[in-house]
Amino acid sequence: MNKAYSSLGAALLLAAAGSVVHGSPDTTAAPTRHVEQPDLPALIKRVLSPQGFLDPVYAALITTPSPYYSDAWGLQAIRDVSIEQVKRDFVPRYAQLGETTEHSVELKFPAGWTATFCTPCSIRIMDNELPISHVRISGETFRDFVPHAREFRAMLRARKLETTYLIPNPAYDAELQVARRYTPGTQATPVQADPQLERFTSAKDAVLIYPDAVHGSIEPYDRLVELLHSADYDWLALEMLPSSVQAEADTFITAPEGSAAYREAREVLLKNLWKDRFVPGTPDEENHYFKLLELMRTKHKRIIGLEGVPLEYFFFGAGEVDGAGGAARNVLWARQIPASGRGILFGGSAHFTSTWPANFQDFLAISHPQLEILSITPIKPRPMQE
Repeated sequence: MNKAYSSLGAALLLAAAGSVVHGSPDTTAAPTRHVEQPDLPALIKRVLSPQGFLDPVYAALITTPSPYYSDAWGLQAIRDVSIEQVKRDFVPRYAQLGETTEHSVELKFPAGWTATFCTPCSIRIMDNELPISHVRISGETFRDFVPHAREFRAMLRARKLETTYLIPNPAYDAELQVARRYTPGTQATPVQADPQLERFTSAKDAVLIYPDAVHGSIEPYDRLVELLHSADYDWLALEMLPSSVQAEADTFITAPEGSAAYREAREVLLKNLWKDRFVPGTPDEENHYFKLLELMRTKHKRIIGLEGVPLEYFFFGAGEVDGAGGAARNVLWARQIPASGRGILFGGSAHFTSTWPANFQDFLAISHPQLEILSITPIKPRPMQE
């Protein structure tokens, strides 16, 4: 599966994930965690093609479904294990001891590569701190570190240490569903453009896709607000809100103004909604995305949170890579859509325009075949980057 992704969109996919704040991880319970801030440009450079795009060979290597979080550009996610346990499990039978600090230990393996365990550690990426311990796998490029990472995981599997060291992948079942789409003859699901909302208005059950080509572009946002004021619909689904706060989203719409339930739901939504992409530093209460939630409350329309993966999935689950974690997220989005009624979906255009038949609409047609799938603008597959 040759899937490529643009270099600094993919390379800085963590910049995107950096503002996909599903509630910043709470690390107050672990004050002794060491915080590492990896050199992202240096990490990402190891997986780019000479043309500056994500190397399609590397992209193919990371699209295999995994029951555990895998390695991100040579950083393998692991559970919090003690340095002493790492030594007991590997030294001296499987590796030689290298440099050791209070929070890290380097192991040197016979094949010539090294693995540096940082535990308990967090990774700081942009403005987010992920409380995920990890192993830095050596290698100049992915052609080096991918085989080393696989050897490391195979070693854990052979010694029945997978559950001790590796972190379960919350989107594994979705990744398996994605893999089933990549079979010869699988066709993409057609989406009819409906700019005047003629079909949408007359349909009993339908989804109208409103693609967000560039997160933070104000003109499409303003047009969406106009649409939300004038159209006849039952719900609004947002990429910018995680599905984990769906109960609070429902309460926010229905609870009496000023009630304790309303205040608590509002606080949760403000904490978990994307930060403002339009004017960085905008106070949460003035966040453009929160304004959409307030509009839905005034119109008594339901809000649907779409994002079904935690922030670390964007890093250790290839959550922004076309055909990999990005497609698995499409599966989870489709599962959130109500089975009946008419709704509008506002989300990144990349979730609808992949040349591979693993877009949001493909999985929506599987989970809810009764829904008519429409788009405010024509859906055009974007060209692959080689």
